[in-house]
Amino acid sequence: MAVIELGDQNMDFAAREILGLVMSESYGGCSMVVLSPNPIKVGERYSVRVGHQGSVLGEVRWIHSIESGIMKVGFSFQV
Repeated sequence: MAVIELGDQNMDFAAREILGLVMSESYGGCSMVVLSPNPIKVGERYSVRVGHQGSVLGEVRWIHSIESGIMKVGFSFQV
């Protein structure tokens, strides 16, 4: 499991985080499947927490839409 922290203080508290199922993970990044009505865009940076690890800054490198509100997202970690 992973958590993407959106960081928008104007959003409802529950909407500030997106849960994802990690598909692959490496030192430099990860890919995950997420259910989200919130827009995620290529090039944007978010705080990403994978499993029990601490948060790292991750940049969205690619997005593949699976169906409405379900997408596979690739992150590169800024370490």
